[in-house]
Amino acid sequence: MLFGNGALAMKICSAEGCHRRMAAKSFCRKHYQRWRVYGRTNRVLNYERHGYSEHPLAITRSNMLQRCKRNPLYVDRGIKVCREWYESTRSFVEWGVTNDWQEGLTIDRIDPFGDYEPSNCQFLTFSENSRRVIHQEYLYSAFNKTQSLTKWASDTGIPYATIWSRINNLSWPIARAVTQPVFQA
Repeated sequence: MLFGNGALAMKICSAEGCHRRMAAKSFCRKHYQRWRVYGRTNRVLNYERHGYSEHPLAITRSNMLQRCKRNPLYVDRGIKVCREWYESTRSFVEWGVTNDWQEGLTIDRIDPFGDYEPSNCQFLTFSENSRRVIHQEYLYSAFNKTQSLTKWASDTGIPYATIWSRINNLSWPIARAVTQPVFQA
């Protein structure tokens, strides 16, 4: 669109309702950038589209995304959020509502080494979830398995205290600590 006449004519952005000077492709800088990134000039934000911005699960999703981007325990192990949930708040909220989410429950990964995805997530109370927390420095690897001493004790039938003592007091390797039988006196 042209305003003025002759040498002083000014081209105006063609986006609806915009009266800024045209920069490229008949748009002002702001609308050209939106057109380049989103393929349209009237960018609609996610929260405007889905209506879930105030839903508690939208906050849960936001926290989950931040953990996977910034928390070294997640970043170092390569834990990610599945593409569906990463791209859509609506799909995460709808999944949560249909999978027994209630106010006061927290999201938990069933496999602590797996990604956040529908097949690997459940909702637990905070106290249940706290009991499942794995601290990376307390995981032990042997026989192509990495797990806590509690899990090694339950798998082998050797008492936790015995395995702990063998590793920490006797400096045994984990493979020996979990395979050598306990001698009865």
